[in-house]
Amino acid sequence: LRAVWERGDYEIEPLIVGILPNTVTATQAATVRNEIPGSSSGGESQVFTAARSPVLPGQQLQVREPALPPAAEQAAIIGAEGADAIEVDSTGIWVRWHETPDFYGSGPSDRVYVMDPITGQVTFGDGARGKIPVAGSNNIRLSLYRSGGGAAGNRPAGNVTQMKTTVPYVD
Repeated sequence: LRAVWERGDYEIEPLIVGILPNTVTATQAATVRNEIPGSSSGGESQVFTAARSPVLPGQQLQVREPALPPAAEQAAIIGAEGADAIEVDSTGIWVRWHETPDFYGSGPSDRVYVMDPITGQVTFGDGARGKIPVAGSNNIRLSLYRSGGGAAGNRPAGNVTQMKTTVPYVD
């Protein structure tokens, strides 16, 4: 293995600290699918809590709606959340809502929510800033989220020496 500096200057001479072959990135996390944290009452600023916390980035939240959104709204939802953002199954029409850091700038028809990743709390809008989920039974769903992390998962190098389950062709 050889590295050659071909051109340019540097303030501090480059130093290779280590080469780590056969390593892999790992995350201490559990994946949760299709968790129902509650039912919307149709009221303002509703708060629901995920069963596990902290919630790692990348969660997906859906609300069961009584009918498909109008075509223009569908296009906006799909543009923001992807082609699979509206799901029709045997339980109804599930529409993925968009996470936002706060409700500032959100309008009454914006399907947005605020997630507190530490507590796992999901807060919906008040009807003026952020849409209120329609009232229904078990109609709020965290279709996908990961929970975990922290010091409990940290392990020093060389500490993990055995796989939990076997993987074909891997020793």
